[in-house]
Amino acid sequence: MIKNCYNYLLFFIVFYCFMIYIYRKKFMKTNLSVFKVFQHSDEYFEMLSNTEFSRKFVLKQVLFILLFTFLYGIVMGSYNGFLQSLVTGIKVPCLIFLSLLICFPALYVIQYMIGSTMTLSQMANVILSGFIVFSTIALSFAPIVIFFMITSSNYAFLKLLHVAIFAFSGIFAVKTIISGLSYSCEKKNIYPKLGMRIFKIWIFIFAFVASQLAWNLRPFVGSRDLPFEHLDLYFCFCGLATGLESTALCRKPRSSV
Repeated sequence: MIKNCYNYLLFFIVFYCFMIYIYRKKFMKTNLSVFKVFQHSDEYFEMLSNTEFSRKFVLKQVLFILLFTFLYGIVMGSYNGFLQSLVTGIKVPCLIFLSLLICFPALYVIQYMIGSTMTLSQMANVILSGFIVFSTIALSFAPIVIFFMITSSNYAFLKLLHVAIFAFSGIFAVKTIISGLSYSCEKKNIYPKLGMRIFKIWIFIFAFVASQLAWNLRPFVGSRDLPFEHLDLYFCFCGLATGLESTALCRKPRSSV
């Protein structure tokens, strides 16, 4: 127990040092415009309405989401050791972006059919702005997660804690996207009012797809009582294709979250 405490304390220190380092880097200083969504949302969405600017902004948002979800995944998986930490750091960004790749085409096509004149990059930026909020809020909870890993070894509680963090961050992400779509509808007149209702239905579809994908990508935290399990892409493909936990073609079912 004492050894684990020292390991987590060391990880805690390294995590903070790394966050300070990336914040002080020129890359961060010159790309902080993506965080205007928190306090200057109208100015932020006005920037996104510029077609030329919005194309460049997609990459910036993707890079920040990748970085922040990777760091949160590292913290999430550190409960079960270095290898689990590294793999979960890869799984969390995969979960976010694969869910978006699966669900975004349906949203864009339906919105286009009902009269939306938003370009692909503008729509993508509005959706990604929500995930900037999601990943930033989730990462801000990392010190709390580390604290509970140091002071408690309750595996079930940690799983619930991560689910609660994802749900809490998701609420703010949805509010941000709705604000962006409302701005496009009311002030730019490039998005239909009906699209707001469709988006609210789409977000439930997205949540269902993400939940199914997370089930196939598990474990994220990893139980200390079970051996480390690497990411089996073939198993994930079978699970996604059939909707079953395991089939005769896939290897044995894995542990939960």
